[in-house]
Amino acid sequence: MDLRVLTVQQPWAWAILHGGKTIENRSQLWSYRGPLAIHAAGTWSPSGANDERVAAALGQPVWRLAAYRDRPAFVFGAVLGVVELVDVHWATGGPCQPCCPPWGEGLHNGGHGAKSATHLVLADPKPFDEPIPWKGRLGLWRPDSVLAGEIARQLAGGAW
Repeated sequence: MDLRVLTVQQPWAWAILHGGKTIENRSQLWSYRGPLAIHAAGTWSPSGANDERVAAALGQPVWRLAAYRDRPAFVFGAVLGVVELVDVHWATGGPCQPCCPPWGEGLHNGGHGAKSATHLVLADPKPFDEPIPWKGRLGLWRPDSVLAGEIARQLAGGAW
């Protein structure tokens, strides 16, 4: 199976697999399409902790979201599941009305001037019954044979 892995901070990783997040915002285009394992980073995203969409998916007010950081739903440092990466494109529209609502971001200031986001369009989330503890990496990465075998085992044993 041709497979890639993407490391994503919490609570965004949870939102991809459980909260209906169908767009992951990045800063570069990738030619890869296909199965994409979602690895939860070891860090918590401050922007995710203040995001109304994540709070709504959890059924909590946004002011309570940061308190959920230590809950079992938010596993860190592990591969949590697989989605299908079906498209990658440059974001269109400005910061107030980007394409791919509600999760897509448009033009934003990245600290070195304005830059455009890219949208990774995700579908068919398959969360694992058991997270696979693993160290992540930056960018889109290939799993080694051990991790690929663990992912295949989880997918074969899932109720999908």
